[in-house]
Amino acid sequence: MKSTTSLASEPVHPMPTTPNAASASVPLTSSEIESLRQGKRSISAYVQKEFATAVQPKLDRLKKQAA
Repeated sequence: MKSTTSLASEPVHPMPTTPNAASASVPLTSSEIESLRQGKRSISAYVQKEFATAVQPKLDRLKKQAA
């Protein structure tokens, strides 16, 4: 009868072989770079707005309580 146990040196689920994003051989175009920058600016504006409306008032209250 054949044993079904695996050895510790054998991977149970091998990692998929996908290319590393850092090793891409095709450089981004200027429009792709600008699109990424615009996305970054949009995210930054959203986070700053949310921080100002949701987090900052809580921090101010905690500072007053600690004083």
